[in-house]
Amino acid sequence: QGLSSGSAAGPSGTFFDTGVGGLTLGGGISHIIASEGFGCDALVGAEIVTADGRVVDVDDEREPELLWALRGADLALRTGSITVLAGRNGAGKTVLAKHFAGILEPTEGEVLFEGKPLREIRPCPASRIGYVFQDARLQAVGDTVEDDVAFGPANLGYADASARVADAIRRCGLEAKRDSFVHSLSGGEMKRLALAGVLAMGAKAIVMDEPFANLDLEGVRAVLRIVVALA
Repeated sequence: QGLSSGSAAGPSGTFFDTGVGGLTLGGGISHIIASEGFGCDALVGAEIVTADGRVVDVDDEREPELLWALRGADLALRTGSITVLAGRNGAGKTVLAKHFAGILEPTEGEVLFEGKPLREIRPCPASRIGYVFQDARLQAVGDTVEDDVAFGPANLGYADASARVADAIRRCGLEAKRDSFVHSLSGGEMKRLALAGVLAMGAKAIVMDEPFANLDLEGVRAVLRIVVALA
């Protein structure tokens, strides 16, 4: 409702919430972004050079299409739902998705999870809202599957980290790959590894950017089965 992040056509993001209370974007979520795709919230009141060489004041309301990646977005996702966000390249889908997980902060408005602002979630938003990048290799940090899934819970100090890791690996169908090196995994397995990592941290809502990008049919089916089972 009231979502204004660009144009439409073609699937991109998938957001599914398995917690209580759901995700809410309110107050007209807006985000300033530079023409080359770098967030420039810290530059409000300053000047930037656009791609065509013009110098533009970031506060200049005459340049809304150039500088605002999101403008006045309001959205509520209910518990247990699977929501697909569609839009053409450059529409602002990934920018919006990163607001769900607290990776980006809005220039205006607020993102709530279970009725609480993301900045108040302890120990951090990632412990409740997981994010899977379009290229899942970007978030692989361990040598083996087990090491990678264990990274998040270990850093969050969970006493039951081992049990969390084992359960996440099982739920994502990676038990046979537990000791495999991460670099040996297929694209679909990498996507499932990223899902296992956020599940092990206790995510109650998961945001996936281009969840089926570059996957073959079997890879798509494997990821989709997990998504449906989680919701």
